[in-house]
Amino acid sequence: MVHVAFDQDTAGLHHLCFRARSNDDVDRIFAFVESELDARIIHGPEDGSRYSPGYYSIMYEDPYGIRIEVNYVPGKG
Repeated sequence: MVHVAFDQDTAGLHHLCFRARSNDDVDRIFAFVESELDARIIHGPEDGSRYSPGYYSIMYEDPYGIRIEVNYVPGKG
C-alpha cells in the first residue's frame, strides 16, 4: 500500500473539526498533540474571533495530511 499525503490544493476532505467545551480543553489537547503525536502543527492555540466572538482553536495534520481542528466557541456545542 502506497501512502500518499493529502494535497490541500485538490478535491477531497479538507479537514475535520471537533468542538471543545472550553479554551482550557483546547489548550490540553494542544499539549497532548505537541508532546505525544508526531503531527505537523498548522497553528497552536489562537483567537479566531474573526470567525465568531470568542472562537479559539488549534489545527494540525494527521499522518495522511488531513487537517484536524479543535475549537471552542462560547455558547456553541
